[in-house]
Amino acid sequence: MSPPEDLRRALRYDGEHLWWKNPTPQHKPGPVGTLQRGTTGKEYLRFMYKRRIYYCHAVIWWLLHGDWLEVDHKDGNGLNNKLDNLRPAARSQNNCNKAGRASTGHKGIYELRPGYYQATVKLKGKAYNKCGADLDELVAWVRAKREELHDAYVNHDCRPA
Repeated sequence: MSPPEDLRRALRYDGEHLWWKNPTPQHKPGPVGTLQRGTTGKEYLRFMYKRRIYYCHAVIWWLLHGDWLEVDHKDGNGLNNKLDNLRPAARSQNNCNKAGRASTGHKGIYELRPGYYQATVKLKGKAYNKCGADLDELVAWVRAKREELHDAYVNHDCRPA
């Protein structure tokens, strides 16, 4: 459900942040949004308006383009709400742009048993797998497969598990 039209009249965007046009005790002066850290550690700015929670990046896209849809941060930084860092994305594309977690230090590569690994790349519910003992070969395969499948939404980053 898209935001109410009066929200459009209540906010302005300066190229990086949302601001209330007329601050109130409820809507304090300064940039709009409080930090929200998700279960994966990813951070976003969000705010409440008329008892509904809105994410700043989605509202920015809606204000400037008129479309209410899922929005992706190109650089993976959920706090970077500059317009050139935002793009529309299907859920599967947004998932492609997530950093992974793996004990091997390589996104999508997991140790099945000592010295033997499985590399996995997923897209739209389909998993592409390759197993082997040569970690360097699997790293090259998973990167190439991710580039092939994820296109502009590719992200090779990995956080420690």
